[in-house]
Amino acid sequence: MTMQATSVVDYIVQRLADESITHCFGVPGDYAFPVCDAVERSPQVRWIGCANELNASYAADINYLRYKCARVAVPMPTPSSARRIGIGRGGDDL
Repeated sequence: MTMQATSVVDYIVQRLADESITHCFGVPGDYAFPVCDAVERSPQVRWIGCANELNASYAADINYLRYKCARVAVPMPTPSSARRIGIGRGGDDL
């Protein structure tokens, strides 16, 4: 019997799906392409492309805090992505 190797990013996407996460918000780019590809391969998780990290954070915050209580946003590792840090708990009082 031959075992099929699973990449780390495919495993992470599968674990997110196991936790009932159905959408991944992010900005496609050089560093995020492996995540985009893994989400594309997953039948349970859908990639939602956003214009910038701030939009991805707000979209994840709004959708998952109001409806599912979990969220995923994939920012690019750039100085501008630092502004999304304060957003993650912005709507916890909804």
